[in-house]
Amino acid sequence: MAIYFVSGRGGDLSRGLGAEIQTYAYQFFGRSVSGDFEKLDHAEQVQTIREDLGSMPDDQPKILVAHSYGAYLLLHALIRNRQPIDTLLLISPVTGAAIGNGRFFRPPGTKALSQAFADRSISLPKQGALVTGELDWQSPADRGKDVALQLGIKFTAVPNAGHRLPAEIIKAYLDEFLAL
Repeated sequence: MAIYFVSGRGGDLSRGLGAEIQTYAYQFFGRSVSGDFEKLDHAEQVQTIREDLGSMPDDQPKILVAHSYGAYLLLHALIRNRQPIDTLLLISPVTGAAIGNGRFFRPPGTKALSQAFADRSISLPKQGALVTGELDWQSPADRGKDVALQLGIKFTAVPNAGHRLPAEIIKAYLDEFLAL
């Protein structure tokens, strides 16, 4: 099984969620949204992820996992993607502009992502899930539900949770979708 993981901003493949995911994989690939990669512009980040996906082995199921802003970048990389996706797991994904807690965030490419969903030009997985906190202003549950519906994957809004989901919730989703 080949798992590709994109961390959230400031994330690391060798710690936290990245380290946990590696315990499930025969082959682990990924991209930390930090350091030099974080300094690239949006288009370069998306292209790098597309290239990473293209280098995954063809003879194994492709499982994609992404967190927060990394999920946003991964969704962009899946626009007009021709490779099959077996499983897609999005954890607290940024899916566009958001406002909350006195803050406003509008990532680059929000119109392009919305258009890709409208045109149905984004690759659909065979299975998967989108999980977010019902109180997550960066990953609003109503938008997450819509994105999950468009991707044809399971949706869960974790009650009383914000952007940082409880570890036991994340572990349950990893067990459901990544365990052999």
